[in-house]
Amino acid sequence: MEALWQMLQRGEPIEELSSAFDRLSAEGDFEEIGERLLSLDDGLRLHAVAALEMADNPLVVGTLAALYEDVLDSVRERSLLILNRLGGDVLAEPMVSGLMLEDPVPAVRAAAVLALAVSRSPKARSLMLEALEDEPDAGVRARLEAQLRKLG
Repeated sequence: MEALWQMLQRGEPIEELSSAFDRLSAEGDFEEIGERLLSLDDGLRLHAVAALEMADNPLVVGTLAALYEDVLDSVRERSLLILNRLGGDVLAEPMVSGLMLEDPVPAVRAAAVLALAVSRSPKARSLMLEALEDEPDAGVRARLEAQLRKLG
């Protein structure tokens, strides 16, 4: 994990970082990397998210979860979209639903809707219905309605 952290700090090429993420196997390491990423500058965090997006290791969910707390809208949004691509994670529901209900940026809330919808859990549906009641943005409301229709 330390070798990957040093690569992230140096801004190594995305392909090399992605391969390093694929080789990492301890779930706790992914969570620690996510927490440490928050201390890097904006450019390096965005670079790391690009590497996470290319990784084929489902354990990257642990890193993505930590990035839900990022100050950059684009990092939070991309992290949620990557989670959506990976198929979601029921364990991430509380964090994702918090972003869906409370994030000030409509694009992040819309990405959270997608990430939550892929879990297909009954709780996801109820959280989406709750969000629909208070959502001020028409685009996010439209995404909520579309995803709720898909869930049936």
